[in-house]
Amino acid sequence: MNEVEQKNITNNQSQADYTQSNVFIFDNRYDGITFTNATASAEVILKSGHILFKTAAGVVDILAAATGIADVVGIARMENDTVLADAASIDINMGVSGTISEENLELNGLTLDTLIPTTTRTLRDQLNSLGFHLSSGVENTKHDNS
Repeated sequence: MNEVEQKNITNNQSQADYTQSNVFIFDNRYDGITFTNATASAEVILKSGHILFKTAAGVVDILAAATGIADVVGIARMENDTVLADAASIDINMGVSGTISEENLELNGLTLDTLIPTTTRTLRDQLNSLGFHLSSGVENTKHDNS
């Protein structure tokens, strides 16, 4: 869902602020995959926008540490947040390419500039190499670029 707040309305112009709340914006591609909660006796809330890394063939988990960045394979696509008990599994859709909103990603304490250990590549680089175009919500089309 996107929101628009219109302000400074005059007879010949107006200003509108747009809020992008979707993770997946345009031309996205998805694969089906099994998500397994491997947090060791803790529930996890799986949300749209969680970055996923591969833990085994056909199985993914939520990225929560830099050590898994090299194994990132996609981004969770959920209609609603889903609570999973430890060791529970669920089949989900995983975004594998397309335009996404970088502000709406669930990064779990990481940033898009977090480095893959022993490399000079970042999480942003890894997502770009998968075919994601990260779009920022900052729009600089106004005459004063504010």
